[in-house]
Amino acid sequence: MKGRRSILHAFITNPKVLSFVGGAVAVVIGKKIAKSEKTRQFCVNTLAKGMMISDCAKESYQNMKEEAHDIYVDAKNKAAEGDCCCSGDKIETHEAE
Repeated sequence: MKGRRSILHAFITNPKVLSFVGGAVAVVIGKKIAKSEKTRQFCVNTLAKGMMISDCAKESYQNMKEEAHDIYVDAKNKAAEGDCCCSGDKIETHEAE
């Protein structure tokens, strides 16, 4: 009987066995959590917020792009009229003396 106890004790305290049992328990608990309605709702809400942020970022980028293009067109028109130190597509910079 004493030999069986030491074998059982060695088996139970073996790190590989403990890791396997811990992994199995984690899978069972994880599966229950993953199938939970609250978890699903949390994931859906998080994804929806992420999509909203993405849409806002795309809209902001598009607005900045349009504003930059407007500034470019204005500068090009002024250069064509001779109102500034620009020549066509090339904008010259002058340092203050």
